[in-house]
Amino acid sequence: PTAGQNLFAGSNNATVNWTYTGTKITNVDILLFNNTSQWQIVTTNISVGSAGNGSYTWPVFPEFKNTNRQIRVRDNVTQNVTNDSALFNVVGRLIITQPNASVSWWRVGDTRSIDWTQSALGNVVHIQYANTTGGSWYNVTDNLQNASNGTYSWNIPDTLAVSNNFSIKLSDSTNPGVTYSTSPEIDIVAKFNITAPENGDVVRAGTNYDVTWNNTSSVGVANIILEYSTAGASGPWTNLINESNASAVTLNDGFYTWLGVNGSVLGSNCYVKVRDPANADGSNMSNSSFRIRGIINVTNPQGGQSKQINEYYLVNWTKVGNISTVKIEYSPNNGSSWTVLSGIENASNLTYNWT
Repeated sequence: PTAGQNLFAGSNNATVNWTYTGTKITNVDILLFNNTSQWQIVTTNISVGSAGNGSYTWPVFPEFKNTNRQIRVRDNVTQNVTNDSALFNVVGRLIITQPNASVSWWRVGDTRSIDWTQSALGNVVHIQYANTTGGSWYNVTDNLQNASNGTYSWNIPDTLAVSNNFSIKLSDSTNPGVTYSTSPEIDIVAKFNITAPENGDVVRAGTNYDVTWNNTSSVGVANIILEYSTAGASGPWTNLINESNASAVTLNDGFYTWLGVNGSVLGSNCYVKVRDPANADGSNMSNSSFRIRGIINVTNPQGGQSKQINEYYLVNWTKVGNISTVKIEYSPNNGSSWTVLSGIENASNLTYNWT
């Protein structure tokens, strides 16, 4: 090691390099001036190297922390030919294991585990986060954590802004500029909650309907995309703001009036989804399905009209939505009971000749 160099306790890549002259030395021993101020054998009888250069890498560097350490390389045979390195430092080692490269995103409002391994750290670690690449670091918790715990359960605040460049940093509280570990960058995604329509709500084709959602856990999301599915929670999904533009957005203010609900597909397995246009992982859909129903308006007969027995009489109606067939009934007692006139008629006929 060179003067003032930091070697990390417990690491597997601490390297000793040396030069030599002459041809009489074949093998060498390597010793470490350890934390008890004694020369400790690291390895013995290894090759001196070739062409005047030698090198050795520790499989696992000793797990202690101390300053002003030295390495000695000596002739294995005579032990009289020696050379000591400059003074260097052995510092604690800290490695974040969660989040790691297999994690792509965390959601605000969720609870996630921050995990680490450490060697010779002493008592405490400092946990911080950054929301931008190269940005400022902020405390995950103001309380320093016991290094030996190896984990911290973080309740991600609802007020944390979304980010596509989020990272966690752990540092040795006594030596933060040297011993620290930074996670790979992940996404912090918004948390939404659709409040209507869901849970069996009925939405009428051709009418306007107020779609609502909770937006308090989506700081940093100015606009959102609203989509609907008539085929269940797996989609396919259609933009309900503008059905001809899948990227159409509206303000993330928790309220949008769905104009002229499309009734081309009616059913009871419908869902609405809200999502962040910048990150599809930040999304939420109806808790359970709702219904899109068509509308039938009887236009004839109207109140006050009369019909003679054995005369023809036209029953007329209008419809909104893709209603394929209708059943026609009449009541002689103000709706207390109903009698079938026709069990099935083509809804698009819009008329029925009642004899």
